[in-house]
Amino acid sequence: MNEILFAEIYYICIAIMLILGFKTYRSMMKNSQKVSFLAVVFVHILYFQTDLVRMSNV
Repeated sequence: MNEILFAEIYYICIAIMLILGFKTYRSMMKNSQKVSFLAVVFVHILYFQTDLVRMSNV
């Protein structure tokens, strides 16, 4: 039961990160700030995905 709850929370977090990444990509921020923030968003999405895979194997 807890695994399902954690998976749902991680999927919500991934959706929020994708929205943040898309909005940042379309924003008028300076290019270096945009690239840095998008890298952080990508790393967080990667973390959530790998944690989901690890959780499903346990």
